Amino acid sequence: MDKETVRSKFLERYKEILSSITESIEGNKKRAWDSPGANVSHSDTNKFSLSNLALAQSRQLGDLREVISSLGRLQANSQDKVYLGAVFELTDILTKKRKMYYLVTSSGGEEITIDGVKVVSISVAAPLAQACLGKEVGDEISINQMHCEISDVH
Repeated sequence: MDKETVRSKFLERYKEILSSITESIEGNKKRAWDSPGANVSHSDTNKFSLSNLALAQSRQLGDLREVISSLGRLQANSQDKVYLGAVFELTDILTKKRKMYYLVTSSGGEEITIDGVKVVSISVAAPLAQACLGKEVGDEISINQMHCEISDVH
């Protein structure tokens, strides 16, 4: 699988998410501003909830901006070990099921499909990513009842 294609597809996906969340934040801020306060409705729960939602989304925006920035800087150079920006495949030792991952700084969990192959972004902070960092093809990892072999690294 071409690593540059994976990088550019995830970059597109994260930019779409960033745009969507930005629109949502603006809508939530407006709804929070327009919601009646406690002196009008005897409760400002809606205003409080919408404000908290907008705040949480703002934090998520920061994470997305970091990922987009790092994806823009990553080079498509090839290495034999799992590192930030690597596309790697894990094969479950028992079931032989294979799964492709793309290692990003944060905001993992997004999925894209390229040529019929699903690739999932995974944050370097994720336990699975931590177990894979620095490993090479043929190395085995065990985490949470899962036993896998690193079967490919790009």
